[in-house]
Amino acid sequence: MDVLIFVGSTAAFVYSTIGWYLQDPTYYFFETAATIISLVLLGNWMEKRAVAQTTTAIGALTELQVPMAGQPSTSQWRSPTSSQDRVKAGHAATNK
Repeated sequence: MDVLIFVGSTAAFVYSTIGWYLQDPTYYFFETAATIISLVLLGNWMEKRAVAQTTTAIGALTELQVPMAGQPSTSQWRSPTSSQDRVKAGHAATNK
C-alpha cells in the first residue's frame, strides 16, 4: 500500500514539475500530491494513536483479572480458593 501511494504521489509531482517547466497550468498537480501525502500521514497518526489506546485498554483489563479461582466442593457449598496456577483445563471453577 505504501509503495502504491509513493508511486502515485511521485508521479503527480513529476508530472506537475514537467507541466511547470513547459509553462502549462493544466499539468499542475502539486496540491494533489500534497493532499495524498497529508492524508496518508494523518491516517498513520490515527492508526498509531488507536493502537496505543487499545494497548492501554487491554493492559487495564488484565489488571482486573482475578488472581484466585474458587473450587466448588461436592460435599459442601463452600468454595475454597486456590491460585490460578493450580487450576488446569477441565477443572470445575467458579469466579467470584
